[in-house]
Amino acid sequence: MCRELKQFWEERKQNWHVVDTEGLSPKFVDVMEVIYGIILAVALSKVVLGLQITWSYVLGVVICIGALVRFFFAPTKNIICLGQADMKWKWAIMFIDVPILLTHSIFYYHMCANITPAVVGFYLAFVYLLLINVLWLGSIWLRFSMMKKQCPNYLKVWTINNVIFVLVIGFLVLLGNIHWGWLFAAAFFNCFLDLLMTYPDYLRTQCET
Repeated sequence: MCRELKQFWEERKQNWHVVDTEGLSPKFVDVMEVIYGIILAVALSKVVLGLQITWSYVLGVVICIGALVRFFFAPTKNIICLGQADMKWKWAIMFIDVPILLTHSIFYYHMCANITPAVVGFYLAFVYLLLINVLWLGSIWLRFSMMKKQCPNYLKVWTINNVIFVLVIGFLVLLGNIHWGWLFAAAFFNCFLDLLMTYPDYLRTQCET
């Protein structure tokens, strides 16, 4: 038994840095999209079931939908892009990217759950969602640099856009007693600029720089 385990480990070490020319398994990506999509759907159901006809709530729904469009397609696209770039980093996909992907869905759920009880809490949750996304995009950007490969331009746009609005919305919240309309405007422009500048990239399956 010990000999078999030792042999298995030796083979694993020998193949650890071998490039997998087939890239990521499509089934792996499909399963991740299903799990991720289910959590996002459960989160959005809280918004639908608690629907209120008030300006703050309806405009909050707009932000929820904008974030859903962005964060449903982008994270799995990032994983596919990394797989196409260099499978030497496949360990990072399992131990870094997948946990962060699922963390996105948790923050999105938290955002949807806070749309009714507190307007400020809703936009704070949106900031947390952007922040975890910035950390992830930054790690991907770093890995592309370490691979000595060109980081996709759309990924740079996502990173810079989110950093700017994390600071803007965070500043508005810290001001205190700020009208929720300013928070909505900042969150809306974050989503709008993201989709305006990179919408073609959401529709592509290949990673393009």
